Amino acid sequence: MRKTLTGAAAAVVLALSPAQEAKASVEEPANAIVFVIENGAVVTDPDGVMETVRHAFGETVEYRRHRSMQHVEVTIILSAQPNAVAWTGSPKDLYAQGQQVMDMITFSGTCSDLVMAYEEISTLVTLTAPETLDLISIGPAIHFGYPCESATITLPQAVPEGSKLAELAGTARSVRMYEVHPDQDQALTAYFAEHGIIARAHAGEMELEVRDAARTRALYGELLGGRR
Repeated sequence: MRKTLTGAAAAVVLALSPAQEAKASVEEPANAIVFVIENGAVVTDPDGVMETVRHAFGETVEYRRHRSMQHVEVTIILSAQPNAVAWTGSPKDLYAQGQQVMDMITFSGTCSDLVMAYEEISTLVTLTAPETLDLISIGPAIHFGYPCESATITLPQAVPEGSKLAELAGTARSVRMYEVHPDQDQALTAYFAEHGIIARAHAGEMELEVRDAARTRALYGELLGGRR
């Protein structure tokens, strides 16, 4: 059923001006917002994922209005194509290219490699050295890695060995995981506790969210933590 979006979420969908190519910043970005969007075979509710993506993008484009957030670089990684950046640009670019970016996110019955996705982000952070990192994951948090031959995935699934997620979370300003499969929240909580990430959050050094679909929707309007 088609839904009507209002407010900030609508801004992404209604921004239908001619798309401009994402411009590479001539300066290293001061603040990085990185989205990991799961779009492989493990996603059982693509409409729910896309609804959350719309709202998160809608909140992100509001940064274009704030002079203090002019140096924000938004990056999108798709789990079915994890070894390359799917899109990058400023909040202003995202506003201008909103529908084009939304149309780029398609779902397929193939791999959903979260190890490679976070490896790509780790490389990106090393190369660009952003002042701050806000990491936003949207999807069930289930790894289905390459070569993604037929396999049985048992839930809860531990975060795979070699994942760079904890390393990134160890220096990030925030880590927000939305649309998480209900069976995965405890596995993620245990992983973050083991690597000291929950302790960082309790100490006020970062913000950490791990939310299933229902709890994600309850946060619409504040998915980015109210930083706007």
